[in-house]
Amino acid sequence: MPSENVEAVLRGYDALNRGDLDAAALNLAPDFEFTLPPMLPDHEEHSRGAENFKQTWMAWRDQFEDFRLDVEEAIDAGEGRVLVMAATRGVGKGSGAEVRSPSFAQIWTLQNGVVVSMLALPNKATALGELGLGPKVEEDR
Repeated sequence: MPSENVEAVLRGYDALNRGDLDAAALNLAPDFEFTLPPMLPDHEEHSRGAENFKQTWMAWRDQFEDFRLDVEEAIDAGEGRVLVMAATRGVGKGSGAEVRSPSFAQIWTLQNGVVVSMLALPNKATALGELGLGPKVEEDR
């Protein structure tokens, strides 16, 4: 049975995929900080706040007819941290091309059931190292 933290994070993904950004941001702390991977074009690597999170999501979503995050794995990593492996997929507006990203890692940190940060990393090995659950892998962030 998933932990409360895993369930809270998964509810956020479900809300994003439904297009309910207010529900997705409901459990975010006012000073929520999220870090995106450097391989994404035209983004700020570090951002703060639920509104910035929603704007970033909409900027991605607006480029597709259908855009979603497919959660492949969610692990309670202890100390209020949840490791999620996910991939994005969608159908390009205008082109109709179906796209799917490789799976990437996101580390969500919760305090008292509230999400305080999200760190996106390129792969599971890097995330496990970041969590202290495997060898530290140095990646460009």
